[in-house]
Parts: sequence; C-alpha cells; structure tokens
Amino acid sequence: MNASSMEHMMQQLNAATDLTERRRTAKEIIEEITTPETSSIAFSLAKDSLENALKDHQTGELGTYLHVSDPEWVVALIEILHRCLKAGGDLSGCITSIARLHHLDRKESAK
Repeated sequence: MNASSMEHMMQQLNAATDLTERRRTAKEIIEEITTPETSSIAFSLAKDSLENALKDHQTGELGTYLHVSDPEWVVALIEILHRCLKAGGDLSGCITSIARLHHLDRKESAK
C-alpha cells in the first residue's frame, strides 16, 4: 500500500460517523500495516488524527484527558498506533513529537 491510499483510508476513518463503518475502516488499515514502511506512514497519519481529535479537550493535573467527545474514534486510532508499534517501523520522529506535546501540555498546566 502506498502513502496516498493509506492517507485516503485514514481520511475515511476520520470522516466516518457510523460505528460499524469506523471499525471496518480501522480494521482495514490495521491489516495493511505489515511492513516497517507502511507502519511509519500509518503512524504519522494516525498521530496527526489523534492530535486533531484531542486538540480542544481539557486535561487534568497529570496530563490525562478529562473528557473525550468521540471515544470510539480515539480507540480506533490507538489500535492503529499499537499495530504500527508491533510492525517495527521507525517511529522515533513521531514519538519525539508526542513526548514534546505532552511535555508542553504539562508545562502549561503547571502555570
């Protein structure tokens, strides 16, 4: 699978409102993550989607989210991220970004 078709599938997942369709699309994405290359592509797309899904949500003292408006979407994205980790792609750039966002979030909540 190339980056373009992976991006298209991720857009379908992000646009899906029906739970059955969302689960089916997430499963299709997960099944396509078989190599380190597809893992890296999917991880980057899923990370961006997860950041978008949680961007306006309030966090507590420890940086955990207090409320998520669409938990099924977040779960689907986390399942994709988990599969990416298992597939062995180079995720160092993405993990650094996530860690940086978490650190900045903690600094802001400490103010």
